[in-house]
This record gives sequence, structure tokens and C-alpha cells, in this order.
Amino acid sequence: MAVPLTPSPLPVLNQLGIDPARIRNMPPGSRRSRCRAIVNWLTQHRLPPQASNLEKVKGFIEAFYHLCEMEEWERAFSLISVPLNTPTREELHYQLKLWGYSQERTKLYQSLVDRVNHRGEEGWNARVLQCLGESYHSQGNYSQAKACYERSLSIFETLKDTLSAGALLTLLGEIYAALGDYDNASNHHRCTRQAFLKNRLNCQPKPYSCSILSQLN
Repeated sequence: MAVPLTPSPLPVLNQLGIDPARIRNMPPGSRRSRCRAIVNWLTQHRLPPQASNLEKVKGFIEAFYHLCEMEEWERAFSLISVPLNTPTREELHYQLKLWGYSQERTKLYQSLVDRVNHRGEEGWNARVLQCLGESYHSQGNYSQAKACYERSLSIFETLKDTLSAGALLTLLGEIYAALGDYDNASNHHRCTRQAFLKNRLNCQPKPYSCSILSQLN
């Protein structure tokens, strides 16, 4: 039997803080209805014959939008950040890019931007902005990508996250190069090298990830 593309739903529900056995005890209302819908999408979604890759992750995407309706923004981000059962174990939202579903990926990030927690040290909103910028970038929408990158960079600089800021400088350099502004591209790549050098001198680098799944525990 083939291994399902998506991870087992029960550990995912546990990570989201949803216990299917307790939903019936919740007060009647939209929140209980949406929790039930999330459980159903994650546990009962049936795939049609010859299902596309997008159809195979539809249950997770529909559950994501229900979490957004509940304003559970960080948990929504965590859901699309789960690694899929692919050889490279890419996170769901990034795997959409590899499959070519750029518009679907963009819609996910648009649902989260300026809604996930942007006050804490985690920089969640900055990471969503970076992901949204990368999605625009991959579609050749350079002006919107640049705007997202600049906002993300500003947040990371405020948080003094030099490694993430350096990554944003690299991405901005790529935008300027694509627009033919090679002087600005060169300046941004030079600033990137300085940021990474400063990071190596002052702290141990931490791996970058758009995912916040591990931070919800």
C-alpha cells in the first residue's frame, strides 16, 4: 500500500489543540462547527481516482481556511508548515511551489499576512511576508515581491535577526538584478555578506524556516 502524501491526522490535530472526542462538549456555535469541519477534512477526506497532488492535500488546505475563519492564525500557519511524506520532506506550503501551484500558495500567505503574531521575537509576520514575497517573485511579480521583502527585512532588522535579514538582502538583490538595476543588486549582495559575517562573529547561526509548528508547544 502506498504511503499517504500527508502525515497522520491525529498527531496533527493534537498539535493544533483539537481533540475530536471533546468537540461535542463545546458550546454550540461556529467554533464547534469549524472544529468539526477541520476534523472531517483531516480524517475523512476521500481522494478520487487519479487524484492530483493538489487534491491529495486539499483536506489540509480546507482545514487551514477553517482555522483562519476562527482567527487561529499561528495554528493555521503551522498546519501548512507540516512536512509531507515526500523524499525531501518539504513543508506543504513550499511543496505547492515545487508542484507549480503558485496561485494557491499565494492565497495561503495572503490569508496570514499582518494577522500572525508580529509583536514577539519569533518574527512570524516577517516570515509570512518573506514567503509571500518569494511566491510573488517566482511568478515574476517583482514590485509586490519587493514590497513584501522590504517589510520583512524591516521587521527582522528590528528584531536584530541578522541571519534572516541577510537572507532578505539576498532576495532583494535578486529583485534588483531582475529589474536591471545592477548597482542596487551589487549593494544588496555586499550588505548580505556583511550581515552573514557579523552573524558568524557574534552568535551561532540558527536555521531559517517559515514553519512555526515547533513553536506552538
